[in-house]
Amino acid sequence: MRKNGESSTNLNDRDRALYCLKQAHIDNFKVGRTKLLFRYWHTDQLHHLSKQFERKVNVCQKVIRSWLTRRKYNRLREVHQLQLQYIKKFLNEVETIGSMYKTTISTHVQHDKKRHDDTAYFQQTHNKFSNDQQQQSSQVNKDIEQIPAQQRVLGKESSQRPKMSYANGGVL
Repeated sequence: MRKNGESSTNLNDRDRALYCLKQAHIDNFKVGRTKLLFRYWHTDQLHHLSKQFERKVNVCQKVIRSWLTRRKYNRLREVHQLQLQYIKKFLNEVETIGSMYKTTISTHVQHDKKRHDDTAYFQQTHNKFSNDQQQQSSQVNKDIEQIPAQQRVLGKESSQRPKMSYANGGVL
């Protein structure tokens, strides 16, 4: 008797073979110690039965294969749908982060433009102020050159300032 593959009827191999032949309606065979001895028409009957069962087995295989294929396809489709959801979520996050960076960069660009414009304005103002100072200093130098050399010497009374009094609005 088999221990792993026992049938529900608990028959040994010989009894199982006899049971199968009885179910197939095969009679007039002899049972030896290790063999079954059939008549010539028994092989035709067994061949006919095997063809019928082969067709039935093929139909069962087709049904099971199609069921397995559908199950595999449905699993793949579910995985594909999940991947599409993850991809959409990822792309939405990328778009959100990209728009945040875009706004940040645009504010930085605007700030840099404003700072550049302010710097240019201050440079123009500074250049104008320094040009005015240079013009004034050159004017003063021209004025000094126009003063006679004798009056330019320090210590002479002509180059000293006049003393102010309260009468003409000065401070003592």
